[in-house]
Amino acid sequence: MNRTAACCALALLMLVQTHPSEAQTVDYQAMTDAQTAAGGAWHYKSVPCAMGVVTEVGPRLRSVGQTVFTPTDFDMSGVSVGIRFAEPWHFLASLSATREYVVHYQGAVGNDIMRSERSGDNVQVCLVSFPAPRVDPATHRVLCDPDKDARGFTFRVYDFRQHAGYIGPNSEHSCGGA
Repeated sequence: MNRTAACCALALLMLVQTHPSEAQTVDYQAMTDAQTAAGGAWHYKSVPCAMGVVTEVGPRLRSVGQTVFTPTDFDMSGVSVGIRFAEPWHFLASLSATREYVVHYQGAVGNDIMRSERSGDNVQVCLVSFPAPRVDPATHRVLCDPDKDARGFTFRVYDFRQHAGYIGPNSEHSCGGA
């Protein structure tokens, strides 16, 4: 366990022991995301990662042709970061990409790092989760086929200039969604 994870685990244990009623308000997802985003570039052989370059940063929602963004645009809609890979990245056996996006809604942990990305920043992108296939048990209709619908994949992005990382999905909707 690294120092950041140990620190967070100790802080949570102390919170539960000293303030049992407050333990119910801990945002475990935010804490897990913070722990996963910390620690520099990854060198784990079991996690698919690729080097990329940031190509664009903007609000999650924007007008067609909009190129100038205000802080309010980001505050009201969240952030979207586009990343290009030098060559196709085969992050799963049947899936590859030459570009990927990471999107956050407003107020999400890591938005400040995403908003500080610059076109040309070198980043490491790692796949941390992907949607499982889903079938409606009553109709046997496929609800999510991740081989055909690439939405809902979650990536960890580490920016070498900022020495910081964030986690987010590649789409506002997951596989089989709207």
